[in-house]
Amino acid sequence: MNPASRVLHCTAKPIAVDEFVNALRATCPPRFPGIAAELGRSRPVGLAISGGSDSMALAYLCWAARRQYSELRIADNPVSAFHCITVDHRLRQSSNQEALKVGQVVRERFGLQAQQLSIEWNDTLEAAGVAHPKYLTNFETLARRLRYRTIASHCARARITSLLLAHHQDDQYETLLMRLLSGHRSQGLQGMRAVTDIPESQDIHGAYQSGFVDDHAFVHSPNATGCSAADLTTFHLQATTVAGSTGHFDMSAERVRAAIKDNTPSKAHSDSQNPSQKRSFHVDPLEIEDGGIMLYRPLLNFGKDRLVATCEANNIPWFEDATNHDRTLTMRNAVRHLYINHTLPVVLQKPAMLAMANRLSKQAAHAECEVDRLLKRTLVKFDSTAGTLVVQLPSFQLSRFRTGQKFQARWQKRREHYRHIAVLLVKRLISMVTPEPLGAFSSSLPSSVGRLFPQLGDMQSKTQLGPKAFNLCGVHFSPATAVLQPNRPVQWHLSRQPYVTGQSLPECKFGCSRRNPSHDRRRPVLRKVWKLWDGRFWVALINRSSVHAIVAPFDHKHAQVFRASLPDQRSRDELMYLLRKHAPGKVRSTLPAVYTVGDLTEASVRRLQRSFGKRQLSRTCSITTKKPQARIGGFDGQTGNSRRVLVALPSLGIAQPGLEKWIDFGIRYKRIERRMLDGTPQRELQLLAARRAQMKARVNGASRWMERCALRRRLSKP
Repeated sequence: MNPASRVLHCTAKPIAVDEFVNALRATCPPRFPGIAAELGRSRPVGLAISGGSDSMALAYLCWAARRQYSELRIADNPVSAFHCITVDHRLRQSSNQEALKVGQVVRERFGLQAQQLSIEWNDTLEAAGVAHPKYLTNFETLARRLRYRTIASHCARARITSLLLAHHQDDQYETLLMRLLSGHRSQGLQGMRAVTDIPESQDIHGAYQSGFVDDHAFVHSPNATGCSAADLTTFHLQATTVAGSTGHFDMSAERVRAAIKDNTPSKAHSDSQNPSQKRSFHVDPLEIEDGGIMLYRPLLNFGKDRLVATCEANNIPWFEDATNHDRTLTMRNAVRHLYINHTLPVVLQKPAMLAMANRLSKQAAHAECEVDRLLKRTLVKFDSTAGTLVVQLPSFQLSRFRTGQKFQARWQKRREHYRHIAVLLVKRLISMVTPEPLGAFSSSLPSSVGRLFPQLGDMQSKTQLGPKAFNLCGVHFSPATAVLQPNRPVQWHLSRQPYVTGQSLPECKFGCSRRNPSHDRRRPVLRKVWKLWDGRFWVALINRSSVHAIVAPFDHKHAQVFRASLPDQRSRDELMYLLRKHAPGKVRSTLPAVYTVGDLTEASVRRLQRSFGKRQLSRTCSITTKKPQARIGGFDGQTGNSRRVLVALPSLGIAQPGLEKWIDFGIRYKRIERRMLDGTPQRELQLLAARRAQMKARVNGASRWMERCALRRRLSKP
């Protein structure tokens, strides 16, 4: 009798804790690899828990990983606690009870903190004129936007900078099919990224690419340097600005102490302490924001069957959402029903689609590395006060065009590859100046590459007399050199595109204070609320006056009155010098400016008279109204109507005298890639030097050959 053959059961295997920790460490590398050891303090980490098998498995694995690894780190910080966040979409009557049950299971089973959030549909439903969210034409897009904004607001308040999502391989497969049906190309067919910024929250400070400056200037943040938070923040901004292309910078305790000791106020402002020395007008660069909430997907390499097996093996309950089975509600449900109940072609099945996404991701990574090398040949001079950029683009060396179908196809393929790399490089440069979101770049960007790189354009673009100014993706490109010169690259000046007449201008409104100043024995420390202005500047304003304040673009009709309100001639000369240097021409109209609506002086004086009386007014307020044009705010005496008056240019650091008693403002620039600020045309200079040396060698060789020929002729004569 033959022995029984072995039977292999193809069942899903539960995810081990060590396997999950390895995936977590690979997905969550340090974001600031120079300060993690010095400033990394324990932080809470958010978990997006919906109650399904995938999110409940994520909660269990995080709980087990922290029990097994007490010093578990995610990104730069050790994990102090896991906060489970459940969002109630309010699509069904029982959704609220299910969300409460999910939080109860998480607290009782794992001992994790649970927070329930709800989505408000009232404004969206009123704007669309429907009674229920399921009747919205773009329901899935709106639900995603509201869900992420709700989570971002909560995480920003709780100082959570890392959020783990439970997306897995099946979700990645569904996303690829949806994007393929929607007509996405190679960039969209890469699928969901394992690490990305939180979307749909570009205007929430502390959530999207912001909050780092406040976080490390926080009073209660422990550090190993023994320095103040202000000095530490200043040094970090200087260190990251001069960081190398690798993005690493030294933030050791000894380095910080030495740098702060060298940059004492006496040395930094030595020119202002010597009256005999000629003073030069200058403005400090703005602080550049960084940080924000990052989304991590550590389960992208695991299938849903393994997540279900993990829940079953550890007796973890989960909840099934009935709306996930309604194939008419969302496109994702329809795609899921399609590939589960039907057999798709081999190229559309899960292994082939995931392999395609991995292949495209590797190609994109290689292209980004090539762009990084090009940045070393690109001269970048960034001015944060006006948000302008001066670049000297590198040149692409194409081989000479030869006749023949084989050489023509090879030359055309290389040219298209260089054009793709040039598009990626221009995208990075545009992202530093444009007010538009990063994903909203115009489709005309590839066709505009020929203007910036004539060697990559067609024959018509190469025969142009010189570069011309143009607008692209909200950025105005103007050449610094009017005529092309051989063997010399063109410098371009990038600035925010001037505002179009008839369109609404960007504004940030700040309310007035209702507090009685007589009750303030000392100057209160109020919390600044940061708002994103024009997609470029983060502006915060504390208004202690009784009039409203607005941040809007600089208007030329207010320049004369604002200049006359400055105290002396030196302040007026400084204003004109800084405007000419940092904001020449039409760039001036894109600067942020602080306006008051109403007469700040008269309203504040009346308020102080009611609080302190007329006798104590002179000791309380130093604002005078000797000249009608020098007062803070504006009031039209003939018509009696309040008007908007310029009181400060925050990016230039110029304000009317006495404004700090009523209005405190702060301004920062949005996050940019700091490695781009180190770009120097080293490779370009090396190429030019090599060409000059080659030409010089040719000339010297020709001269020596002519000398030898002349010597031979002389010797041959009798």
